[in-house]
Amino acid sequence: MNEQSNIETKKEKSSKINVKRIISVLLLILPTLLAIISFYMIYNNLYFSSSNIYDITLYGPHGELIDSERNYLRNAEKDGLVSLFSPITENFKDTVRIPEDFDRTNHFRAVVQYMNTKNEYDFYFSLDNMVGYCTLGINSYKLSGSDTEKFLSSSFAEGLYSSSTPPVMYSISGNVITPETVSWNYRTVDGFYNLTENYTSTDNVNTYDMSGALGISFDKKPSKCIVKVFKNNDLVFAGDSSGIQNLSFDKDEALRLEVKADWDYSEGIKYYGTVTYVFNATVSERAEFHLTGDTFAVDSFCGIFCTNVKDPSKIEFISEPPFPNQPKFELSRENAVALLPITPETDTGKHKVILKYGATTQTFTIDIKMRVGSEMLECAADEQTIKNAFLESTQKEILTLKTSVAEKSKGEKLFYGAFLDYKAEDIGATQYSHFGDAYVNYPQDKVYFSEGHEYRFDTVGGVSIPALNSGLVIHKGYNDSLGNYVIISHGCGLATWYTHLSTVDVAVGEYVVKGEMIGKTGLTGLSSTENVMIYVTIDGAFMNPQYLCGKQFD
Repeated sequence: MNEQSNIETKKEKSSKINVKRIISVLLLILPTLLAIISFYMIYNNLYFSSSNIYDITLYGPHGELIDSERNYLRNAEKDGLVSLFSPITENFKDTVRIPEDFDRTNHFRAVVQYMNTKNEYDFYFSLDNMVGYCTLGINSYKLSGSDTEKFLSSSFAEGLYSSSTPPVMYSISGNVITPETVSWNYRTVDGFYNLTENYTSTDNVNTYDMSGALGISFDKKPSKCIVKVFKNNDLVFAGDSSGIQNLSFDKDEALRLEVKADWDYSEGIKYYGTVTYVFNATVSERAEFHLTGDTFAVDSFCGIFCTNVKDPSKIEFISEPPFPNQPKFELSRENAVALLPITPETDTGKHKVILKYGATTQTFTIDIKMRVGSEMLECAADEQTIKNAFLESTQKEILTLKTSVAEKSKGEKLFYGAFLDYKAEDIGATQYSHFGDAYVNYPQDKVYFSEGHEYRFDTVGGVSIPALNSGLVIHKGYNDSLGNYVIISHGCGLATWYTHLSTVDVAVGEYVVKGEMIGKTGLTGLSSTENVMIYVTIDGAFMNPQYLCGKQFD
């Protein structure tokens, strides 16, 4: 029994000794294990760089995200954001005032996270003289020349170089063609070349419409451009891009084009590289331009129409000598329409006009004549009415109204057919005043420019008057010169004004059709008898109504 007891006691002692030995071993190797675990954690997660930056995010001139980097062993790059901005943010010394004439267009924002704080830095750079500034809160600092050059030579400053963007390729209809691949190099301030990294390309084979013929062009001519044209997967042309305009295809025939454009390297150039394009093309009918005449008087307007147009913004208008106003083309079904005002500022004599769209180029000669003379009529309104009409505030109100009308009249054509003529038999008005000068019974017999036509009716008591054509009511109100008025936009920049009314029977925002009654004649504003005065404006310029009323511009 005692032997049994002694054996168990020996076993217990031996077990305790073993546990102590194990604990001792563990204590001996624990620092090594902790070191290995720590290294593993550092290697995978913890911050390692000598910089005190934990992470940094950089935004470009338009607030776009350029890049973000965390200061980890595996992620912090040798030429990355951390290594680039660490010396910049740690070397700030004396505060400075950024010169008032310094261009702040090239603006970057860096959000930097440190151990216990986050700072937002605004950086401004000049490529021309290689100068950089930084603002932090209310303080401004000038960057060292080396730090500025290092940033401007990095890929992060790519957006500052216009040469970092490959030349744009256009279809003959003016569409911008998206490249398939881009290999592009641009020279930085240090004289070396960077490879463009942030240019949009596509794997999709997009389809573009070509008006009347195949054709491509570049805003910077390549050294060499080879085009392959496929029809039903069969190669039908391979050669220089200038040769494709002579190819003949049926209307709406589907084609595939492969284009390779090269800009060769030579010493000192700003860029070089290769861009490829793959896209489909359909050839539609050729566009054709028409004008409403070849001779126009000052204060009239020229109607311009173009058939087979899908994008009127691609129409080019060139004139010599130039017109003060450029026509603005708007869509109307399958056509594009523009009304070109011939204002008093327009040079008289012959104008050479060139209109382009896609494969279409047409040349016209327009002869501009002096303003047609008008009668000098006397306004017999009472003296106080005349004084009110010529107040500076009244005239300023009309100028402001013209600007607003010009803006709201842009857009799709709303008119159709011929405009009404109040002198027509079915309406029966008498045109009293004319577009031109008129006398007013006022001290010194003041002369003013009448910008409309006054129409009177045989009957009195508020005769209902019709809209000259279809459109949208964009204004109504009262003015000491115009009286009660309503303005209708017909699109394409064209608007008709109806003034001196006793009542206005339509609301702003309401569509009206040609001939719809919109108000009644009256004796409001600068008026000596019951009438309606019609004004016509195109893009904010007053035109002679005689060139609109009774005319058709479809």
